[in-house]
Amino acid sequence: MRRRAVRVFILTLLILGVALAALGFRELHVHIPGFPRLDRAGTGPLGLKLGLDLRGGGHLVYQADTDPRVEVTFAQPVETAKIQEVLGSLGFADFSVVSRSDRTFTVKLVKRDAGRGQELRSALGERIGSISSFQVKEQPSPTPEQMEGVVKIIKQRVNLFGTEEPIIQQFGEDRVIVQLPGASGSRSQVVFKDDVTVEKLHSALQGLALEGFAIDPQGPRSFRIRTSSLNERERQELRGTLVDKVGAIESLQTTSAIDEAKRLIGQTARLEFKERTCTNPGCATFTDEPISAPNLSGDDLTEAFASTDPTVIFPIRRQNQGWRRGLEVLYQEGQ
Repeated sequence: MRRRAVRVFILTLLILGVALAALGFRELHVHIPGFPRLDRAGTGPLGLKLGLDLRGGGHLVYQADTDPRVEVTFAQPVETAKIQEVLGSLGFADFSVVSRSDRTFTVKLVKRDAGRGQELRSALGERIGSISSFQVKEQPSPTPEQMEGVVKIIKQRVNLFGTEEPIIQQFGEDRVIVQLPGASGSRSQVVFKDDVTVEKLHSALQGLALEGFAIDPQGPRSFRIRTSSLNERERQELRGTLVDKVGAIESLQTTSAIDEAKRLIGQTARLEFKERTCTNPGCATFTDEPISAPNLSGDDLTEAFASTDPTVIFPIRRQNQGWRRGLEVLYQEGQ
């Protein structure tokens, strides 16, 4: 019995020693063939990773939009407000109307109103005017492959945000959860009219009742200031302090860190179409002018492929207009 107690005591000391030794190193990387790899290199105490409950941050949930759409085209120009008025009078509670032109509109409905398409068409025709086309488009649920692609894209964009140890995972069949530890507080982008030193800016911020702040210089006049979350009164106080104690401000924009993360995650690619006119046979020199045709969008793109040749053009076909030649597609804003 005594011998067993000694063995238990020694084993306890051994486990305690290993635990203390592990905590003594902020970074720990152990990889033994045949066993899972062990890594620890967090920014919390003793190198531990702190979650949202201890460190704070943002928790976002994105859900696939499967609500139906109605595409309607009138014979004569129509104001958006008139369509909204008709929808409201019919009792459509949740809807949005997007104008694609002065005659073509997209109406977003909720699923429970998807079967009221004929009622909506009759009301629009009676109260507004003749309808050239009317189509209810059901939005299918996302496939597993599509959800996997969404998770991958969000991960790429969150990595650009710079949050340490983000958690992005699919939840259910149509939702994605994004946890951003440390994505809290406010970020102020300020540009002064004259050159300013970091020391002078730091001295001015010390006079404010801030729990903590950090200054990221981006030039002699431009700075990013990270602070605790600021309400409207505190934002006005920040502006007044900077003007009084630092100097005249050219621009100041304050956003919350979570809003900035949401903007980055929600950023999408935008297609910009321009008509290219070559000034010589080999198209070594050319001019690009915006296309005047209205409502040209990605739906009109019939072919696209990767290329590093700046003279490559993509064919665009618009309904009832045949082929347009010499069109360039430029990707902007997003991945």
